[in-house]
Amino acid sequence: MKQLNLFTLLLAVMVLPGVTLKEQEPPPRLVWNPPARYDHEYAGALTIVRVPQKQVVTLCRQLFKGNRSDLVVTNTQKGCAWRYEGECTVITIDRVYQNIQPKDVIRHETGHCNGWPSDHPD
Repeated sequence: MKQLNLFTLLLAVMVLPGVTLKEQEPPPRLVWNPPARYDHEYAGALTIVRVPQKQVVTLCRQLFKGNRSDLVVTNTQKGCAWRYEGECTVITIDRVYQNIQPKDVIRHETGHCNGWPSDHPD
């Protein structure tokens, strides 16, 4: 008898107006695409380096320091880019990190290769 009452209660809850039972939704993907004028393939030679996230931090710091840049690299850095003489190097995570896909990092960093400033003005 208890099973029938529980079933009846669940059925009643499911058909009440305004009451919905929904599956847990996955967290939203964090994507920060460059503005349209920078969001295209790089015309020069593009080198993409895919490494584990901790190596991204190390390599980006080396890349910026070696080019005398004062850009800051955080411990959660997912990628970076440096453009020089018609070439651009993109360093990116090699797998999903903090719900960010490597392809999204490459798109973002390629925007920097195309001239999008590091302070993301638009």
